[in-house]
Formats: sequence, structure tokens, C-alpha cells
Amino acid sequence: MSVPVAATAKCVATNIRRFQDEVARSSALQDRLPYARAWYAVRDRGRWLFGPSKFVGYDGFTAPQYLKQSKDHDGRATEAHLQRWFTTLDDGSALYQQLKPALNRFLGRYGKAPSVATRINVLSSELAGSGENRDDLISLLVVVARGLDAPQLGRLKTRIAAL
Repeated sequence: MSVPVAATAKCVATNIRRFQDEVARSSALQDRLPYARAWYAVRDRGRWLFGPSKFVGYDGFTAPQYLKQSKDHDGRATEAHLQRWFTTLDDGSALYQQLKPALNRFLGRYGKAPSVATRINVLSSELAGSGENRDDLISLLVVVARGLDAPQLGRLKTRIAAL
């Protein structure tokens, strides 16, 4: 059975919320927590919730489905798909410094610690709405620029130089 990829940012947020319940009930899923490298975060009622890319990038995954099918899914493909809505935080940014301890606490509930190669991703709209996270906004602009073709990138450079 194939699980469809998340169709919208709202679907991903729902998947992150579902992951909270699924991981709380599944010791086998908890055992995999330290291996996740790409974590996706959404703010929910004033607190940050986290989920790994290979879980939250697919709609409707449950712990049993994930455990059975995760070897059939490529995390790099999921991350590429999620980049349309999320931005990877620079580890020196203020928001990363806020979220890293929150991720550590989340994983610590299950006696786990994050991979040393952990990346934290947040909704790009979260960054765009925050005036205090200029480094994160720059990271978002870089992600967008990487998606441009050569002529578009040239026009962007010209416009930035004119600022």
C-alpha cells in the first residue's frame, strides 16, 4: 500500500500533530527517534511540536504503517517535497537556538537525543512573519534563489544590487 505525499502545509502540520500521539504509543517508533535528521516544527497553541520528515511528509501515516513502510520511502525525496513550505534554520539563528532545546526536551521524554546531524525546519511563513529572525529570512531567500533559473537569478541579483 502506497501512502500519498502531503499535499499542503496544513496537511504536514496535521501530520506533525498526529506524530505526537503515534510516538507516545509506540516504543518501536521511539527507538527510531535518534536516527531522524530532518525535523519539522510547527507552533501549536504556543508550543512547538516536532516530527521527522519521513513521517510528516506522507499523509495519514500511523506508527505501524511507518514502521512497515519507512524502508520503502526516501527521506531525501520527502525533504525536497517539504521545501516548498518549510525552511531549514541556520544553527546560529535565534529561532534555532529556541527550537533545539525544545527538540531535546521532546526526544528526552522518550530517553532519546537528536542525531548530531539534526536539521530543524519551520514553515517559511513563520519566518516571513517575524521581524526578529533576519538570518532566517536570509536563509529563506537563499532557498528561493536556488530554485530560480539563470535568467531569473540574474534579474534578482540586479534588483538586490539596486537596493
